[in-house]
Amino acid sequence: MIKLTETEWKQVYGILKEECGARDLDESWACSEFLHSQLRGTTEFRFCGTLGFGGKLCNSGGRLYVSCYSEDDTPEREAAIKAANARLKEFS
Repeated sequence: MIKLTETEWKQVYGILKEECGARDLDESWACSEFLHSQLRGTTEFRFCGTLGFGGKLCNSGGRLYVSCYSEDDTPEREAAIKAANARLKEFS
């Protein structure tokens, strides 16, 4: 599991927002739920965004990565996941 600072988690969330349409961190719910779950060591966070209900950030096996339900996969969602995962590698 990757452990990051609050500032780094905010950078991770910025990637989710930019690449996968996650809610704006300025919305208090999104910020508090995401930061609280990550700082306590949650291994999955469902952010949905443009990936649908299955859109989630996984913190497992020493890396961070984005995925969605395979039945919801489209070429556009696959491109968003690929872009997000490429950017998330800097935190692994």
